[in-house]
Amino acid sequence: LFLRQGEQALTESSAAEKGQRESRLTEAGAIVERIINRLHEANHRVTVDDYAILPNRVHLLIMIDTRRDLLEPLGLSLRAVVSALTRACSKRLGRRVWEQEIQSRLLKDEEELAAYRRSLRSAEKAGQNA
Repeated sequence: LFLRQGEQALTESSAAEKGQRESRLTEAGAIVERIINRLHEANHRVTVDDYAILPNRVHLLIMIDTRRDLLEPLGLSLRAVVSALTRACSKRLGRRVWEQEIQSRLLKDEEELAAYRRSLRSAEKAGQNA
């Protein structure tokens, strides 16, 4: 998810030990993180496997349980989950903050999932040292 141009950053960096930069969430970033952490409470079919909050965007690894034996209705898509997330963030922040476009991809196996998890950590590290 990308922030609209001109929106307040979700993280800010500050100097840390040994010339490194340290990133911390802004107030807006903390609100986004709370909403991400509550996605599973809103729908038990949705699990946030991992995420990275960067200054101008959020990366999410979302898993949707498609088993038909659960009590909740199955009519759930990634777009619906992301839409609920962006609406909740915009409502809490008092304005629409996200770009309309999202990028999504269906991961084929555990190896690809592990690669995406590593890329999230790399994105966070790059954001901290920017």
